[in-house]
Amino acid sequence: MNSSSGTETDKTFAAPLVAIAVVSDEDRNRLTELLQSLHVDVLVHKSLATLRRSLLGDEVNLVITDVTLPDGNWVEVLRLAVEASSSPGILVHSRVINDRLWSEVLWRGAYDMLIAPYSSKDGCRVIESALRSGCILGENRPADRKH
Repeated sequence: MNSSSGTETDKTFAAPLVAIAVVSDEDRNRLTELLQSLHVDVLVHKSLATLRRSLLGDEVNLVITDVTLPDGNWVEVLRLAVEASSSPGILVHSRVINDRLWSEVLWRGAYDMLIAPYSSKDGCRVIESALRSGCILGENRPADRKH
């Protein structure tokens, strides 16, 4: 007779934690809505300085960052992520794309780019894929290279 109480399937998992560092209010609000629709906890930042504090203190799974922040850029965010204990993945958010930027983003070890404007379906697909992959930077990041 099987006496399973079902507790193994009743495990609860914490929602992924995503930090966004996006300057534009419109883009930040759009990303926040998308992430909330995915049942993801969101930390919102407008600068590298506040993001740094968050990466040092929180178990962040993914960072979505603008190419340029008021006090830094996506390369500095990537460096912070590598140093963070949770090794979050990076999605670089931009309204402008060119092949050189995209290849540098991937070459340096970020997961991908999220190019605005995007549909809810496409935005969710990219974010879910990044969260599913685990975004382990060390596995695809080249040795420290200066830019």
